[in-house]
Amino acid sequence: MPGLVMSTRLSVRFALTKPACGRHGSENPSSRNKIPALNIKVSKINNRVALLISFPMAGIYIHIPFCRRACHYCDFYFSTNRHNQAQVIHAMVQEMHLQQTYLPEKIIETVYIGGGTPSLIDHTLLAEIFNALYKNFSVSPHAEVTLEANPDDLTLQALSFYASLGVNRLSIAYSRFMTPRLFS
Repeated sequence: MPGLVMSTRLSVRFALTKPACGRHGSENPSSRNKIPALNIKVSKINNRVALLISFPMAGIYIHIPFCRRACHYCDFYFSTNRHNQAQVIHAMVQEMHLQQTYLPEKIIETVYIGGGTPSLIDHTLLAEIFNALYKNFSVSPHAEVTLEANPDDLTLQALSFYASLGVNRLSIAYSRFMTPRLFS
């Protein structure tokens, strides 16, 4: 990444106990143990036979463009003006409704909520995003659901809330763990 401050993302996985009925509403028992079919392809690469095996997977990325402050090394679209958060989130919810047929009959295996700083937005707005996601798309009960977060936004209450939404993975941003060097 460009800039003087090294930026890295640290992935943290935490285990959750899934409610018997699934995250939101009743779970479809037929999708509980469904494993996607394998794509198997035999190719000849440099006079050698290669067996390429892949799982077809559908995923959704949702970009939350709000940040506490501008980082000089960030190339993503963001805004430090958070006054219109509700309008932007409501537009995202509407867009999910409009795009609900984009992935017909696909089970979503990965969800990534990135940004910006998704952990910065109001919890009721984040809940609206997740409610629209589960309402408009078939998200697997075993999906990897990642939320980008800043360490200072992570309280026990926030972690519990994220878990209630189905988040089972955090991508935590940090610049440096040694504060004096960060500001020198």
